[in-house]
Amino acid sequence: MQKLTPSLENLHARNSSPAARLSEKVRNWPQLWADAARHDAREVSASNTYSATLVTSFLMDGAVTDLQNSWAPLKAFNLEFSADEFKPKATAVLRHVTAGGTTQTDATNFESGDSQVDPVSVTMHQYSQSFNVSNADLQNGLRMENLVKINTAKFANKVIEVATVPLTTAIFTGTPLISSAASFGFSDLATLQGQLKKSPIKNLILDGTYLASIANSPGFFQKSGTVGGATNGWSAFGWDLIAQNTDWTGAGANVVGFACNPQAIAGILGLPVTPAIPGGIFATSTTIIPGLEAQIMVSSWFNPAGRVMWSGMDIMAGFKEVDTTAGFLIKSA
Repeated sequence: MQKLTPSLENLHARNSSPAARLSEKVRNWPQLWADAARHDAREVSASNTYSATLVTSFLMDGAVTDLQNSWAPLKAFNLEFSADEFKPKATAVLRHVTAGGTTQTDATNFESGDSQVDPVSVTMHQYSQSFNVSNADLQNGLRMENLVKINTAKFANKVIEVATVPLTTAIFTGTPLISSAASFGFSDLATLQGQLKKSPIKNLILDGTYLASIANSPGFFQKSGTVGGATNGWSAFGWDLIAQNTDWTGAGANVVGFACNPQAIAGILGLPVTPAIPGGIFATSTTIIPGLEAQIMVSSWFNPAGRVMWSGMDIMAGFKEVDTTAGFLIKSA
């Protein structure tokens, strides 16, 4: 990895939080970019190395800051993270234990009973979000930092939309809970807990309007969960996780929530194959989304012919329903 510019090194030393680093980079971007450009001018054989590193570092902090909360619903599922790089459309296989041996009474043969393990095939796809600042954009005052937030949000939404594709009544056929946002309350949480009575882990994903109906209840004096707050904030109410989701376009009609055991849906997250591009015009790195432990690839590169600076985020992801009896939909109608 290329050595960061002195200004960028000092910034990382002062701020341990990605959000704090991102905020300071926005404030000091002209100085940081000028410093990186001076290094690039001296490094003739590796043009754009430092400025590409700066953009990549900026993108990493922006991605972590924004993805940390928007991908929180994924924690409700059974996720596996791979350190191996995946080819697009490669098939990964998960193990799903569907049956155990028979419990014996007054056994005479203690080597009796086999478990059943079924394979679950998950097709992996590469999801990429790229954006650029052209020479004309640059002369008109547009900067790369102006584009990070909206593109990170679109990247996050795409992965959430893919993860929620199995959330349909055709797949999860258990009786859905039907409620409007205004009437949704703790009695509905009790109903969902009853539906998940055999599940030792109870997770819940809710649309923001439904979560708002239970997030502020002064009559309850337990420390309740908050959006983006402590992961155990809802344990006093019998839930291991309640997470907010604001994008349900991938799910079935009128779906606004999902109560489940993690084994209801399995997901595999990993990194794509990284291209080897010589010449110092391509910088890439990986970062981990705290709380989810998923890795994404962040990169920046430069097109000399058009003087266009590009940045991008990539992840390999695949989701598949596994135990369709372990999840129940919440619908608005």
